[in-house]
Amino acid sequence: MRSLDGTVWATSTSAANNNWTSVTYGNGLFVAVSASSTTSNVMTSPDGITWTLQTGASSNSWQAVTYGNGLFVAVASTGSGQVMTSTDGVTWTSRTSAADNCGKQSLTATVSLWQWRQLAAVIVS
Repeated sequence: MRSLDGTVWATSTSAANNNWTSVTYGNGLFVAVSASSTTSNVMTSPDGITWTLQTGASSNSWQAVTYGNGLFVAVASTGSGQVMTSTDGVTWTSRTSAADNCGKQSLTATVSLWQWRQLAAVIVS
């Protein structure tokens, strides 16, 4: 779904029928991640209307994505390498997380956190 004012909403067609769990906007691009365990678990859009399927770093169950300081960061609730990053939303690199298989469900990045070059991942047990 998309909205220009937060009141009136319109539907959009996704690039694939996946379980899309999170979307963010940064660097002129919307990026969404999916909990579907396939490698085609990222989609991008310049306008929120036309979406293009991308390949994530792994086929994990991606739960959240955010953008800050020139970097997209996504976290997964399953698999190894439960963090992936991208500078452009298209090419993703798997990263080592501090703890795997701990049920990461959400990701928050605020301007103040990025000013300190830190990112907080909220862990839900």
